[in-house]
Amino acid sequence: MLPPVDSSVLRSNPQFEQLYNHLTASLLNPDGSTKVKPSQKSQDNALRENLRVAQEKAAQSQLLRRSLGQIGGRAGAELPDELLEVVDVVAAGLNGRLLAEERELLEDDVEYLLVRDAVSAHLYDSAIRLARIIYPEESNLQTLRALIPTFSTHISTLRQALLAQQDTLASNHLSLTATSCTVLSTHGTLFEAIIRILEQTKHGSVARGARSHAEHLSVVAESMETKLKILEHQALREIYTPEVRSALGNYESHLQDTRRRLKERERKAEEELGRYEESGADMKILVARYGGLLREIEGVRADIRRLGGET
Repeated sequence: MLPPVDSSVLRSNPQFEQLYNHLTASLLNPDGSTKVKPSQKSQDNALRENLRVAQEKAAQSQLLRRSLGQIGGRAGAELPDELLEVVDVVAAGLNGRLLAEERELLEDDVEYLLVRDAVSAHLYDSAIRLARIIYPEESNLQTLRALIPTFSTHISTLRQALLAQQDTLASNHLSLTATSCTVLSTHGTLFEAIIRILEQTKHGSVARGARSHAEHLSVVAESMETKLKILEHQALREIYTPEVRSALGNYESHLQDTRRRLKERERKAEEELGRYEESGADMKILVARYGGLLREIEGVRADIRRLGGET
């Protein structure tokens, strides 16, 4: 069987692809055997037939020797001792353990018919057991006996089916491998695209554009704040001219002088009220004067509040 080759390997190596196609199409069969020319076909068929006959003879001889060994050993408990001795002699002769002189001496003592029957019974039992393995769905003894001659054909059919399934499995495995490579390659391409998009989003043109726009807005805001301060300063300079500032200074001095005079009046009124409270004059006169003083004090305090001072 030729090993499968990935199609990508063939595409990457054109010369190897030509060689591989020539081998699979012209020189070799799918099982790896060599394709023969028509002129050699008859000769190959004759050689194949001779090989088959030789293999059958070798298999028969090996099967007979193995059966004799099993009869003389584990399965020989059911045979008489005389027959066991005969079986041992025959097995030794077939296995080449007897010299030529020993074989001639023992030739007349071998009871071939009895040995043949024992070997036949042993082979029959082995064939029935093998039939149960090959045809597990059959349980009838007569049916199993009838299926014994079909062993060779059935095993050959199973072998061909197994080889075909192996070829199919190898082809499917190769196809699955190619599909897996394609999937992995697609995954790699997808991951590269994801990483590239992330880089563009975080460090790429989009992020740089957004950052530049934010910086531009920050500069604009700072410039607007500076411009507003300049406008405020200009407005104050236009409103508070030197004449206005001088007048405001004079008015502030006037307010301070008025506040001092009112404070002095309030102090004198409180002193006079204290003297009235300490004297023992008529209560009505004191009340009248006291009310007048209170009104005067309240008037002074009202003037102070109006001027913005503290009582």
